[in-house]
Amino acid sequence: MKHVVVLVGLLALVACSAPVENEPNENETEVENKVDYSFFDENIIGTWYIHSAMMGVLSINETFTVNSDYTLDIENIRCLYKGIYAGFEETNLFISESGITTFIVSFDGEDVDWAFSDTAGYYDYGYASSTPLSTERVYDYTGPDWPMEQINSYLNLEGEVPAIESETYYLFNNESSLYRGHPASEVEIFDGKEDTLSNYLTSLEAEGWTITFDGAQFYKCYDTDKIYALRIVEYDGGNICVFIYEYETVFSED
Repeated sequence: MKHVVVLVGLLALVACSAPVENEPNENETEVENKVDYSFFDENIIGTWYIHSAMMGVLSINETFTVNSDYTLDIENIRCLYKGIYAGFEETNLFISESGITTFIVSFDGEDVDWAFSDTAGYYDYGYASSTPLSTERVYDYTGPDWPMEQINSYLNLEGEVPAIESETYYLFNNESSLYRGHPASEVEIFDGKEDTLSNYLTSLEAEGWTITFDGAQFYKCYDTDKIYALRIVEYDGGNICVFIYEYETVFSED
């Protein structure tokens, strides 16, 4: 099964390869005739509901439609099939009629992995399914205590992840939407203060954790014993999410 991070690795190339002109190419008909449609994967035809959007640019359950006439529609944008992206087999490349937006879609056997970028510098990636995602979340734990025992039980690990400061923790255990096939424990807090995240990162660093920033939203961390991996993001309104995984899920040493 393909993994969404395959497309993540292509995003830098997507941004570089997207046309920069704002008007349709005058020779578009001639270019279209040169497209080899035999590489088009008919498994991607249909309407797809976004289940994960790592940058939050596209919304959960927003749809895009791949049509049998080799076009893709997202919101009010029509994209045209251009072939296989960068030589990656079964990775379908679409470029908008204006040349501003690049969209790639890859079928993984049941769902699709997707990624997009535009010439303004926006990008997002994730996976989508043929059915909507239920947005009603039932937490595995809600309470005043950092749920380390429940996290370790679900991830089948032994150790300790320092607690982030909060009066109430909301724990949601589920398969990771990014590292599909791997478990993840998500701890949410909704009462974060202006310095809550910075204080937490400082405390992790003081205990020997290695911390990097992806340049967009997420901090990625791992402990000295390489047991745990964290991805941490802060949203508006004091909402901070700490995603906890087994180290190898995020930081594979292969």
